[in-house]
Amino acid sequence: VVDQNGDNRLLPLLQPLRDAGMAVQHLRQAQRHAGRARNAGADAARAALLAFPDDDAWYEPQTLAAALAALQAHPQADGLVGHWVELAAPAPRLDLPSWRRFRGGDASMVTLFVRRQAFVAVGGFDERLGPGAWFGGGEETDLLLRSLSRRGCWVHDPAVRVHHASQAACPLSVAQCLARARGTGALYARHRLPAWVVLRGLLAPVLLPWRHGLTPAQALATAAGRAQGLLAWWWRHGRGA
Repeated sequence: VVDQNGDNRLLPLLQPLRDAGMAVQHLRQAQRHAGRARNAGADAARAALLAFPDDDAWYEPQTLAAALAALQAHPQADGLVGHWVELAAPAPRLDLPSWRRFRGGDASMVTLFVRRQAFVAVGGFDERLGPGAWFGGGEETDLLLRSLSRRGCWVHDPAVRVHHASQAACPLSVAQCLARARGTGALYARHRLPAWVVLRGLLAPVLLPWRHGLTPAQALATAAGRAQGLLAWWWRHGRGA
């Protein structure tokens, strides 16, 4: 458990697990940064399979067993994308061309299960991306793009069920939309996505906000954030860095 709270609120939750015989490691980090926390947790973990549930996500009793069984059935796979129950999205297309067009579907952080060896091979999460960074999103998409670019193989199994409140139930503030969109803009530059994909990503939130479930303010923030992220990544890191 990577704890980024400034107090001891997790101690009463961890002690019963230890009392039950679980070997719980409690790592503290002063700075709130999702990618850094996940990398630290992955480095401390010892199992061959890694997963990254949020603090407000939860698994069904058979979720982990189903994930293990699915990866055992696909020994060539680097990772697995489970099913986000509340989102009820169609099965993702886990090939590089689809993801470079941003047409791969949903592969949210909470649904990812990845083999340690594959995670280490791509360098884990890029800590320049995601909550806690200025480029405040896109870290799981970046991980998949880097893995698929290395000819990594990912599979989907709807039996691996993960629960998490949908965005409609927990709407983002305008500031959150702006930060997350900067992460998406960074992906445009870093992965050298086609110009038409970038143009679509900049215009769609403003021209078709209802398709994305955005208010006018959220739509403007999303478009502006993507443009900011694209230009800032080019300025700071160059293309493909």
